Amino acid sequence: MTLKKRLLLTLLLVGLLPVIAISFFNAEIARQSLTEQALQRLSIAATNKQHSVEDYLSTIARQLKAMANNRGTRTAAQGFGLAFQNYEKLVQEEQSTLRENVEAYYQQNFLPPLQQNGGANGRSASDFVASLSKNSLALQMGYIVDNPNPVGQKDELVSADVHIAQFYNTLHKQWHTSFKEFQEAFGYYDIYLIDADTGHVIYSVAKEVDFATSLKDGPYADSGLAAAYRQAMSDGQDTAPTFVDFTRYVPSYGAPAGFVATPIYSEKDERLAVLAFQFPIDSLNNIMMERDGMGETGDAYLVGPDNLMRSDSYLDPENRSVVASFADPENGRISSTSVDEALAGNSGEGVVTSYRGEPVFSAHRPVTVGGLNWALVAEISEDEALAPVREMWTLAAIAIAIVLLAVAAVAVWTAVRIMKPLGKDPSELQALAEQVAAGNLVIDSSDSDRATGVYGSMLKMVSDLKEVIFKVEEASQRQASGISERAGAVVLRLREAVEEVARMSGMAEQIATASEEQSATAEEVTRNVSTIAEKSLETKQAMVQISEASGDLAELSHQLRDSLSRFKVS
Repeated sequence: MTLKKRLLLTLLLVGLLPVIAISFFNAEIARQSLTEQALQRLSIAATNKQHSVEDYLSTIARQLKAMANNRGTRTAAQGFGLAFQNYEKLVQEEQSTLRENVEAYYQQNFLPPLQQNGGANGRSASDFVASLSKNSLALQMGYIVDNPNPVGQKDELVSADVHIAQFYNTLHKQWHTSFKEFQEAFGYYDIYLIDADTGHVIYSVAKEVDFATSLKDGPYADSGLAAAYRQAMSDGQDTAPTFVDFTRYVPSYGAPAGFVATPIYSEKDERLAVLAFQFPIDSLNNIMMERDGMGETGDAYLVGPDNLMRSDSYLDPENRSVVASFADPENGRISSTSVDEALAGNSGEGVVTSYRGEPVFSAHRPVTVGGLNWALVAEISEDEALAPVREMWTLAAIAIAIVLLAVAAVAVWTAVRIMKPLGKDPSELQALAEQVAAGNLVIDSSDSDRATGVYGSMLKMVSDLKEVIFKVEEASQRQASGISERAGAVVLRLREAVEEVARMSGMAEQIATASEEQSATAEEVTRNVSTIAEKSLETKQAMVQISEASGDLAELSHQLRDSLSRFKVS
């Protein structure tokens, strides 16, 4: 990797790592803070809804108890009990005729919607009517079958339009309006008076098919209303009412229904009847559907011990409303950690997987009022709760991109500033230095004109070194040539001295033979001998110089050859 790339990478890391670290740190702090805030909001919402639901149920119990202790309710219960027992005595129609007419009504108006809701369980109209007494048939004939109001509005009839059983009809006309107003004012689905001894429904506001039937041995003896009646019959006068949890209630066309009942005592503490309320889903839904602090994906719902809904889900009303969950339990059940914990009586908050399979922040509370055991769960999706963290990461990504561009620009500028004095990457400078050190001066200097910095100086150094080597070679050759010339001159002088010596030797011989004759030339001979001696001395010195010069030349030549052999210059 080149220095430029290393500088760029280093500066990018130095610039980006702190930004990324700070962004991650801030995002983590924000995530923890938002998690705490979301769980706190859910905790407050769950607690508020828990109190609202418990207050609502407690209010129902108080209203029930207050109505049961009301003098007018006692009077009505006594009157309806007596009138109900004597009603059939005043009916002249045959029981078979009554049964036929009532069964026809069931077949046409009751059974189709019940079957549509999946609540018939294979039963026919005759199965529901077969166990009804003449008294029950007569009352259903007068207040349901012959009631001119459509199904769902039978409570609009104040009194049956018959000339028989005027005692019951008079009582009904006297009390029905009061009971109906109370029912509508507080949102109850129905209000019942049940005979304490026989278990007959001697009065109801809504006039559904449970009216006038026996909760002991009639067609709805295994219903939630019958369970509430039996519970109330075991309660004392001061016992708090016990709620009967939601189950599918056939007289209400298979819709889920919950009940609460309490005994009605006379002033002499005699049990006269049982007062029962069928409390609606709507009031619970209104509480649970309150959206304050729930955002877009928030959901709050109630779940019973059977894991079926006790209030409608805001996010999945199609499958997880109360009606839908009871109609299709397989798809309507909710089982989660929060639900299990709340049903076990625990409260808490945390991150769990919702019934939709998504991570959610969840708060759960138990609802235990009047024998009920429900789980209250408030949830909001983790994605929505932590949306600000994602926004923070988006802003951080933008900041990182800006920093990346800025750091890249600075890194490039810095790298250029650092590389310009060098001229080349340090690795290339090192390679060039190693090449020169190895004696290879054959360098590609095609870009030497454009080379700058250290690299340019090194190219110039190589060029200068090559020039020095060429000059040394030329000087060596010239020196060798000079020495050869000097040696030649010395040899020439040597030859001349030898010739002179030879000539003198000849003259000596002549002198020896004619010494006597040529005594006049003795002085000349003496001079010649001196000259010969001088020449010999010069010759000797010249020979020494030749020897020294030859040695120096040989040594120099050897050194030059060794030095120059290390360099490759072409």
